[in-house]
Amino acid sequence: MFNRDLYNPKMFVIEKVESLAPDMKLFRILISKSEYQPGQFAQLSVLGVGEVPISIASSPTQKGCLEFLVRKVGKVTSAIHALKKGDKIGIRGPYGNNFPLEEAQGKEIIFLSGGCGLAPLRSLIRYCLDKRDKYGDITILYGARTEKEIIFKKEIDSWKKLPGIKVYISLEKGPAPGDFTIGVVTALFDRLRNLENKKIFMCGSPLMVRFAAGGLLKLGATNENIFVSLERYMKCGVGKCGHCYVGGKYVCTDGPVFSYREARRLGVEG
Repeated sequence: MFNRDLYNPKMFVIEKVESLAPDMKLFRILISKSEYQPGQFAQLSVLGVGEVPISIASSPTQKGCLEFLVRKVGKVTSAIHALKKGDKIGIRGPYGNNFPLEEAQGKEIIFLSGGCGLAPLRSLIRYCLDKRDKYGDITILYGARTEKEIIFKKEIDSWKKLPGIKVYISLEKGPAPGDFTIGVVTALFDRLRNLENKKIFMCGSPLMVRFAAGGLLKLGATNENIFVSLERYMKCGVGKCGHCYVGGKYVCTDGPVFSYREARRLGVEG
């Protein structure tokens, strides 16, 4: 826990700003103590402009800092993108639930994401890698529109070199040099086998999640073993504004992580 005050965001110093892709920057924030779990989010704010919920992209095993991938899509995120190393940013959080870490122990894991949806999964991927003996083999499926829009490129390359980890990337638009596959992320499903007992974690656009989940179910995955992050529905982060209320649940407090069975019941599915 680094700041749960609903009315007063705590100011933290930005240690590093890195441009990862067009309109996507990774912000590293210095923080002395941080208690959170993979899958949770925080509210980032710029005084006089507003605040926005952003998933935590770093792992709790990474001490002394927090990392957030911010995509420039509106007024607040544009203001955040204008911040530089040494500037201060307001933070509230952490909020929401987390990915089921204990339930995944001893299991093979599949991570599936598209675009900036890799950011919240990166938190869990890093966590699993830092506690490698607790988890089985890992498969990462990632889809981007073009090669220039792939985020965490250097880190992905390092993952490929690790034992027990397979990484596959699809590009919607070619050319596709190297190991890339042309098509959406579901074009990578021919790499998957025996999904019945594997844990699957997804984050991406609603369309991607819906089609990907449908394909995974046909391959033998179960609704209970697929988990999806629905953070895009959130606004205030604490269940007060009602913006994320759907199907009797507040995504910001009951989620943002749901099993796909629950996501289907809520009628959101990603």
